[in-house]
Amino acid sequence: MRPAQALSRLRWPVGVRARIGVEAAVAGALSIVALGFGLGSVEIASGPSSPILSYAAMDEAVYGHAAARMVRTGHLATPIFLDRLLLNKPPLLMWAGAASMRLFGISPLALRAPAVLAGAGCCVLVYIWLRRLRSAVSACAGVILLWGSPLFHTVARRFTTDILLALFIVAPLFALSIDARLERRWSAVWFGVLSGAAIITKSAAGLLPLLILLGYCLLAGKTRRPGAGRVLLAFAVAAAAAAPWHLYQLIAHREWFLTEYLGVQLFTVGLSWPAVPGETKLGYYLSAMLKTDPLMLLLALTALPWLVAAWRRGDRARAGLLGVWIVVGCAGVAGFSHRAAYYLLPLLPAFVLAACQFSPLLGRRAATATCCVLLGAFAARVWAGDQPWGLTYCHAPSPDRASLESYSRLRRSNELVLVEPQDDCYAAVLDLPKIRYAFAIPRIDYHDTPEFFYWLGIIMRSGDFCALPDTLPMYARRLDAWHAPSESVATVIMARSRSELVEVIRHSPSRDFSLPEELRNLATPAAAATHRATAGGAGRFFLLAIDSARRIATNVAPGTVVVGSEAVPGEDHPRFP
Repeated sequence: MRPAQALSRLRWPVGVRARIGVEAAVAGALSIVALGFGLGSVEIASGPSSPILSYAAMDEAVYGHAAARMVRTGHLATPIFLDRLLLNKPPLLMWAGAASMRLFGISPLALRAPAVLAGAGCCVLVYIWLRRLRSAVSACAGVILLWGSPLFHTVARRFTTDILLALFIVAPLFALSIDARLERRWSAVWFGVLSGAAIITKSAAGLLPLLILLGYCLLAGKTRRPGAGRVLLAFAVAAAAAAPWHLYQLIAHREWFLTEYLGVQLFTVGLSWPAVPGETKLGYYLSAMLKTDPLMLLLALTALPWLVAAWRRGDRARAGLLGVWIVVGCAGVAGFSHRAAYYLLPLLPAFVLAACQFSPLLGRRAATATCCVLLGAFAARVWAGDQPWGLTYCHAPSPDRASLESYSRLRRSNELVLVEPQDDCYAAVLDLPKIRYAFAIPRIDYHDTPEFFYWLGIIMRSGDFCALPDTLPMYARRLDAWHAPSESVATVIMARSRSELVEVIRHSPSRDFSLPEELRNLATPAAAATHRATAGGAGRFFLLAIDSARRIATNVAPGTVVVGSEAVPGEDHPRFP
């Protein structure tokens, strides 16, 4: 069967398929509006104030910088952030963002377009999945449930890996729901391709579709399970899709790849991250669902007994697949040592599909009334805004945003050192020639800052930074041995006290600094001969080096996503010399 013929497996008459196609297109268009409304005015690295949902702001700035750098430099194979290799995640998200900005221009809206389209794609697949089995009202209820999920809504409006991962989990399982035994070779091929895309999106988390396929084969029974040859074909195609990038990095950046991608991201963050005292994982995730989406949780819980009953009656293709999806997804969340609410995202479509097919609250007689309730709940969530259970379309920007944007418009050629910032790496997506971060931390936690960054000099202690002309050759040799750019030296400066930070300022006559106001009395005297202090706003001030030059207009930093205009006299921004 050719890919273009895949919809024929839906076994609808031609007229019905056309009508369902129109309905799905409308659902997709409405989903783009529901998820992407007002997104062009939302700053990068901003998010809801709820601690449950205010995550990944920094991730968006990091991945956005790497994607913009790909567009401007043309180097696609290896993501780079602030001159250092970025190999904690595979690059499919950054490739998607780079492609979007290549087509539509570099801007926050173009950067986030793949995330919104991925969210809308999930909604369309859920609609078609339910429409095959239930009424249009039930299918609409499923889409509205996804729209109304604060977690789904927030993730789909951010340039992060999670919504793309959700799409590449739903899509292969949708293919399996159509061809439960993978009788057509193309079904197995597409399952493998989409599963490989999930791996290239988020590493080990992308194995979920393949694990669900194995679990389904175990539970489906001998006469209903896919043949071993088809399962092996799906695994082989997934491996073939995922292997090239991994093999390239293993050859080109072997030490870095093994250390960051495997050693840090999978084994440290994934398996041995320190446990959080107090609340258990089950309690944490239940609490997150209760606070953000109690309605979806209620519908999913009421569906579980009926789902189990359907499986016992022999409905393995419908109930068994959803049951395995939920069990494997929950096991993955429980097995990952680090915990975060967005790890629940791949489970949300399964909860929606189970609720709309098996919950008595969405049965044939109650579906229309419940759908109306869901629409009302969606409107109430939009009205609630920044509440944990609300849907906000206007996120609070970083406190440092206005001053950093004003500084970038000056187009100074100096390095900028941000001391104890609150910008969530927002400076990385601005047009700034060189950025360093500096912190005062008495004790180093190697779970937060992996030790190999110190060995390579990417994170550098303040004493070594002050003696940079002497220490640079050693770190440059180490970076060269790892095939990493030497420009990444001292991207982050770690001091044991604020007095050590003052020493960094004293040894940096030509660098600019952004500092918290409480450091003014310490820092200003140390830089009196070389810098000029000026207000920065939001409890911060700048020390600007007297020795400076202006960059030419065409010289744009490669990771720039937010391109500011020239400073205009009389404009409302902090005044700089």
